[in-house]
Formats: sequence, structure tokens, C-alpha cells
Amino acid sequence: MSTSEPDSRLRDPNPSGQGFLTRLPENYFRYEWALFVALGVLQLVPIWSVHYFPTLDGPVHVGNMLTYMRLDEPGYEVLRLLFQPSHGVAPNYFVYIFFYGSLQFFSPLVSEKLFLSLYVLSFPLALRYALCALGRNATVFSVLGFPMAYTTVLFLGFYNSSFALVAFLLTIGYWLRHRNEASWRVFAGYFFLALFCFFVHLSAVAMTGIFIGLAGTAETLLDYLDARRDGTVSRSTLWRRFGSRCVIPGLAYILPAVGTLIYFMRPVTAAMPGGGVGDPGVPFYMRLAWLLKGPISIAFDKIEMFIAFPFVAGWIIAFRHMTGHLPRRAFLRDPLFVAVIGLLLLYLFLPYKTVVRWIPFRLMPYLYFGIFLWLGSAALTLSGRARGVLYAFILAAAVFSTLFAAVLRPMSVAQVNDFLDEYVSAFEHIEPGSIVLPVPMSNEFNGKSMTGLAGIDVFYQAQHYLIWEKPAGILLNLQARVNYFPIVFRPEVDPFAHIARMLPELGAYRHLELENYREKAGVQVDYVLLWGEEKNIPPPQEWPESVFFSQLAENYDLIYRSPQRGLQRLYRRKSD
Repeated sequence: MSTSEPDSRLRDPNPSGQGFLTRLPENYFRYEWALFVALGVLQLVPIWSVHYFPTLDGPVHVGNMLTYMRLDEPGYEVLRLLFQPSHGVAPNYFVYIFFYGSLQFFSPLVSEKLFLSLYVLSFPLALRYALCALGRNATVFSVLGFPMAYTTVLFLGFYNSSFALVAFLLTIGYWLRHRNEASWRVFAGYFFLALFCFFVHLSAVAMTGIFIGLAGTAETLLDYLDARRDGTVSRSTLWRRFGSRCVIPGLAYILPAVGTLIYFMRPVTAAMPGGGVGDPGVPFYMRLAWLLKGPISIAFDKIEMFIAFPFVAGWIIAFRHMTGHLPRRAFLRDPLFVAVIGLLLLYLFLPYKTVVRWIPFRLMPYLYFGIFLWLGSAALTLSGRARGVLYAFILAAAVFSTLFAAVLRPMSVAQVNDFLDEYVSAFEHIEPGSIVLPVPMSNEFNGKSMTGLAGIDVFYQAQHYLIWEKPAGILLNLQARVNYFPIVFRPEVDPFAHIARMLPELGAYRHLELENYREKAGVQVDYVLLWGEEKNIPPPQEWPESVFFSQLAENYDLIYRSPQRGLQRLYRRKSD
């Protein structure tokens, strides 16, 4: 793993009669930033071409920050009735710090789009920063960061987990540049990046630690083997290199590690829904199939396949091309190869849910980063036409994927926006200061998913768009159950304790007890939002068999049904 390359590698040794492919690398470096600007503009099209960018948790991130900011404001008494600040320093706060600042000047809609724009533009730039530490010839792989930015994790609305990818790349890029240095200045850089990773997401702390530990240890072992072969083994030199590569970064991570330990030792308000800890969830062969489809193909599955195909095909063909022009040693005796193997094993075998859920989807981008860094390191020794062919494959993959995404993805999100417009159409009939219970009955229409998002129900948290418009207490707020988000439910009015142990997942409506909330918590549910097709709602003659529907029929009136498809129903409590 080299971090420098001779200038001769940037020029063809036989300049006479250079063809297009031979000249391509130099032309790329000449117009690199123009290409980055063009691809960056295309990156923003899916975000700014529609009203809502559909994600699962995005609305609640913004809504909870708005709630936190307005807890002490007049006119927001309903928020103080249900919520209180979650005190203490915890990871996962980066996105809330951003929203706290941006919401001072922009609307919630614009603030979310600004964050998304910052993320999708930072993604390829951070990848370039990391690759540039290896050498100029490796940076061509950074253009693959453009189509790769729209990961499944982003569509899930896991904004901190998404930005953790940027924090990871910045840290690895810094380590690659300074891994053989030992000074207080270098330590201060590691320390700042460790704190940044901590406040973005714990996955950034864990993955940087794993990557640096594997690559740094492997590089030191390779140095030992080379020195032993040459008969020049110096233990002091090897320990010094190991210290600068692993020990100094490790010491910088002590404070975030202690903070993480304290964080996990404190009691959590409640458990998040999902499979049990250690639940394997998805077998390794299925994860391998997902890996071959690419990190960008899980979201809008059919449409995304057109975007993912050139991305995956491009880097695989490029890898095959490199193996035909480079010795096997260039790939296997690289410390980054060890890091890639370690990340691959984690991706394939780590349980689907440990401390957090969706583990395979969170890990896949890190594995791809490792692969690109590994291939970038090997590409340093390519020259002439072979280097030009590599650039052609990578640039074609990035450009075609990004172009397809700029055209196809807005069409997909526009279809989801059509359903979201129907969802939020009921909001104008809800009085400010009311308490609302959303009940999602299904996310399908005519037998097909309304979102096109494989396994991602963006309507499950869409009720939080209401707090973007007016003060209202939203009872279905999973993040307010745990104390690593800005707000939590007040214990005495926690709806998960008084209405149901787990507020409505799809089909769980039979367990909801509206009147129990009024009697035990002293809080009245003013409105009930019922979202789903007619066939997913029991016929009126079966309502007496369900506690929820019998209470709904007795105490609430249907005051609105969406005219578009009739999917949204709004019930208002009758006057006592």
C-alpha cells in the first residue's frame, strides 16, 4: 500500500502516437473538477425536483428537532404535555445539530433538502480525499461515489448512519496520509476526527477502528516479512511503525470509546421494535447476492436496477482488466486487502440486528469503500493504454449510473409524492394543538407497494409532516421511546405504555385501546388517522370484535376521506 507514485506514471513512456485511451487519464485530470460539478448537479435532481424526498425516518428527524426547539414556546402546550428533552450527551446528534441551525433560517422542507444535498455532494468528495492519499492514479474511483451515495440506508432515513460514511472516509484518508507519523499534531487530528465520528454515529467509530486496526496491523506484518527476507529485521523500527499506525489512532479513540461505554451502560427508555439481538435475519448467501447487486439497488428495486447495473458492471470489469495487467502480488500483498476481507466477513456473518437494525445495509457501503481503496492502491502501477482502459470503464460506469439516476429516480420519487400528497391532504382538517394517533393499515395499493421501496414503508412515519405545518402531538413516534434522540415521551403519558405496548405496526390495530389512554394517562386522542386500502380495514359488522374499532365507532366521527383514492381517513373525537 503506497501513498506516492512517481511522476512518470502520469505520462505514457512513449508519447508519440498516443491514442485516445492513452491520453484519457491526463484529460480526466485536466477536466476532473468540471466533471465533478456536472455529476454533482445531476446528484441534486432527485432531491430538488419533487416536493418531498421520501424516506422512512426523515420526517421524524426534522419533526423531533422542531418539537425540541418549540417545547418552551407559547402555543405549543400540546408538545410540553407529551414530550420532554432527552438530557445528556449521546452519539447520533450530528443531524440534529445541523437541523437546529438550519431551522433557524429555513423551513423544515428546505432544511431537509439542504442536509440531503450536503450528504450526496460530500460523499464522492470524501471518497476522493481518501483515494488521493494513495496516489493521483487512484482518484478515478472516486467518481463511483456519485451513484453510490443513494444507499438503502439513505432511503431508510437513517441520516446519521448515512453521514457516518463521510466521517469514515475522512478519517481513513487522514490515516493513510499520516499513518507513519508520530506527533502531537497528528494525534490532535485523530482526536478531532474521533469526536466527529462519535457525534455522527457509532458505526463510524466502530468501522474506522476496525479498518485502521486491520490495515495497520497487516502493513506492519508485511514490513516484518520483507525485513526478515532481507535479513534487516529491526524490532524497534517495527514497533515504532505499529505505534504510529495503530496505537496513536487507538489512543485518540479512547474518549469516544469511553463515551460509548457510558452511553450503553445508562438505561434506555425503551427498546426499539424489530428482531431480537443476535437475530441473523438474512442468511449470508442472500447477503452475497445483495452485494453483487450493489449498495444502490435495494431501494426503488426495479428502477434502481437500471442505475445499479452500470455501476456494478463497471467496477467488476475494471477489476478483471486490472488482474490481467498486474501480478497477483499487487492485490494479495496489500494491507487494504486484509481490511476488505475483514469487512466482508462482518458483512456476511454479523447478525441482522445487534445494537441497531439493518446491519447488512449499513455495512455494505463500508465494504465497497474498502474495495475501491484496495483497487485504487493496485491501480497506482498501471500506465499507458492499460491505465486508460481502466479509466474508461470507471468513468463510463459512474457517468451512465448518475445519468440514469437523474432521469429515472425523480420519476420514482414523484410517484411516491403522489401518494404522500394524499396522505397529508387530511392535515388541513386537524386543529392546531390536537393529539393525533396515526394507524397505518397497509402500504399497498392494488396489490403493489405504494412506495416502490423494497421493505421501506415511507408512510409509517409520514404523520410527522404534520408537525412541520402546525403544533400537534403525534403519538406514533418510535424515536421518542429511546433517550439517544432529542426528545422522549413523558413517562406518565407514554402512549406505548397506555394505548399499546408497541404502537401500531401494520395489522396490529386490534391491540390499541384509545379509552385506556384517556383513563390512565388523562390524555384524550383528538384525531385518528387511518391509512390504507378498503380491503385492509375490517367491514363494519366485524368492528365490535375489535377493541380499537369498537371504540373508534363509538367515540369518533369520520370527517374526511381523501378524494384521490380513498386511502386516508380522518376521525375526530365526538363531543362529550
